[in-house]
Amino acid sequence: MTDRLGLSTRMTMVLSPPFFVIAYVLFSGAKGSDVAVVIAAAASFLVSIALAGWLIRLVVSERREAKRTAQSLRSAEDNLRLAERKGRTDRELQQGFEQMEEALIGGLDIDALAEAVITALCRYVGAPVGALYLKRTGDAEAQPVYERVAGVALHDLEEGRTYQHGEGIVGQVAKTGRAMEVSSPPEAPLVVDDGLRRRRQPNVLSVYPIVANKDVLGVICLGLQEGLKGGKRRFSERILRSVAIAFQAAIARRAAAATLKDFQDLAERLQHQQEVLRVTNTRLEEQAVALEQAREEAEVRNTDLRKAEAEAALRADEASRANTYKSEFLANMSHELRTPLNSIILLSKLLAEGRSGALTGEQAKQAGVIHQAGSDLLGLINDVLDLSKIEAGKMRLLVEEVELAPLVLDAHALFAPLAERKAVKLNSAIDDDLPTQMITDGDRIKQILRNFLSNAIKFVDSGQITVFAQAVRSEHLEALHSGQARREQLRAEPGGYVALGVTDTGIGIPADRQKIIFEAFRQADGTTSRKYGGTGLGLNIVTKLADLLEGAVGMWSQEGEGSTFFVVVPLRSAVSEAAVSPDEVGLATSEKTQSGPSKAPERLADSEPIGRGRRVLLVDDDVRNTYALTIALESDGFEVVTAANGRQGLEQLDQKAAFDLVLMDIMMPEMDGYEAIRRLRADERFVDLPVLALTARTQPEDRAACMEAGADDYLVKPIDHNLLIERLDRALNREELTS
Repeated sequence: MTDRLGLSTRMTMVLSPPFFVIAYVLFSGAKGSDVAVVIAAAASFLVSIALAGWLIRLVVSERREAKRTAQSLRSAEDNLRLAERKGRTDRELQQGFEQMEEALIGGLDIDALAEAVITALCRYVGAPVGALYLKRTGDAEAQPVYERVAGVALHDLEEGRTYQHGEGIVGQVAKTGRAMEVSSPPEAPLVVDDGLRRRRQPNVLSVYPIVANKDVLGVICLGLQEGLKGGKRRFSERILRSVAIAFQAAIARRAAAATLKDFQDLAERLQHQQEVLRVTNTRLEEQAVALEQAREEAEVRNTDLRKAEAEAALRADEASRANTYKSEFLANMSHELRTPLNSIILLSKLLAEGRSGALTGEQAKQAGVIHQAGSDLLGLINDVLDLSKIEAGKMRLLVEEVELAPLVLDAHALFAPLAERKAVKLNSAIDDDLPTQMITDGDRIKQILRNFLSNAIKFVDSGQITVFAQAVRSEHLEALHSGQARREQLRAEPGGYVALGVTDTGIGIPADRQKIIFEAFRQADGTTSRKYGGTGLGLNIVTKLADLLEGAVGMWSQEGEGSTFFVVVPLRSAVSEAAVSPDEVGLATSEKTQSGPSKAPERLADSEPIGRGRRVLLVDDDVRNTYALTIALESDGFEVVTAANGRQGLEQLDQKAAFDLVLMDIMMPEMDGYEAIRRLRADERFVDLPVLALTARTQPEDRAACMEAGADDYLVKPIDHNLLIERLDRALNREELTS
């Protein structure tokens, strides 16, 4: 006010002189006016003007002041209204925080906490529907999966329960870790259940991540009619940190509870194991006492056992020595028997063939009888040796693919001359449905058939004999002479076997003798006055050979009507060929070749003998063998020089003219054949000289020793003349020798 009055006064003082002059001029023009009146009038005029201006200014100033006051009041009212609104928001926030604190307090488990959080949040913000998703823990999946664990007013709790990382709105918020608000959402992760069986999708979807240490633990999804604003929005955003901490604590509590449970389970197991260990220790202590007693008893038994073992070892040593003596005896007996037989068989054959001069018919017949007797004696020796080999476990099989028909036809051809001489009809029969080939030891099959045919020829004076190969039938299985295990094996797969045998119309075998004829040295007629000879070894050898071939023998017979003997063997033998060494194969081949019929080489039919102009050194200490072999060789044109032992043989090689071939006996005094052959081969002059070893010993190691010493071939005594000439012919012509 003072400022305004001062301003008016100053304006009056400034404007008064001009207005006074104007008033004077105006009033001085009036008639009858004096100066004083004029001045007074002018002064009054001026005063009036000044007062009027002051009053005007006063009114304007007051109006301005009132306006400023009104503006201040309105501003204060706005501030008060804002303060009230902020206070109300703060109270709402505080109320929301208090409600949420009530939901978060209490150490709830994860499911209960999720239910409390979504319920409190929906109630506070007024959301009609809501859901809370938590990351599934404990899975080994590459991407997290968020599973719905709680909801409010959901239409279908089973619908859309899980979301992959980045899948849909929920998965996208979980992936980015940022809140999202979607109006008119294209997908419906939330559907309101209004209680009237109606489905209603919210207008706005507000989705918030629950983040702790940059790890998205879960997602809160709220369905609203309109978007959150103001305090409710700030509340929803600010409360997430507390919710994340609460869930982090709940997860930790769950993990701790699981760990505690594991520890409790472990403690219970440990306690149980301790109890078990205690019981076990008690039992072990009892067992220790029992073991101590058992140890003492075992010590006593061990002492007795050691004594028994010592006695058993002594008996085993005695048995081993006995077997050694037996083997040596058999080898020596073989040598001693075969050596004179070599002379008997060889000379009798030469006499029968008239090589030493023409014989009368009676003399030729006598020579033939001598040769046949020697051959029979050789067959007996071979049977005894075969039986001893089988019992000693030294008989080995040569398993190979063989034709079935020749096995039968060769046996038929071998005995056809004998059957013809006895006026017995010899037949052969092979089933058409049998395979043409089988895998077996063909030579052993032939040996079995020869034994069967030999018996049949012996016991049949008239009638017929048939050698056959048949499919296995029930009558064969019923007549088997074998153990139960082998019988059941044959019954299980009869199609894998074949029956080979001989049937005859001979004298037959009494029923009370049929079980014993397969035993060694047993015959149907075992008396000294029996009509038919033989040792009774043939069928026993057949039984053992059948067992080696994994088969069995069988027979049926009726006295006075005939007999049938057969062997059932597999078409494909499972016996390994690896069990046969090359030496044993060669020996078996040599023995079988010499024991069977042989033919002289074709060139024997020529007018020119194969030995013409050739010299042979024969080294043998036995005069009988030297004499017989010399006659045999000279009959084929050879010039023969003899020596009584290996030393004399080497001297002959040094002194005489060149020899074309050496026949070296093995068992000789002073220097045996092995040493003589080794020394001969050590001399460069005789490296290529053909050497054939002669021996009466038939074991595989004997042949191996001969070949190792340097012999080119191996012949077992007694030596068949035709086989000897065949081997000499092959050696002299440098053909491939028998291996």
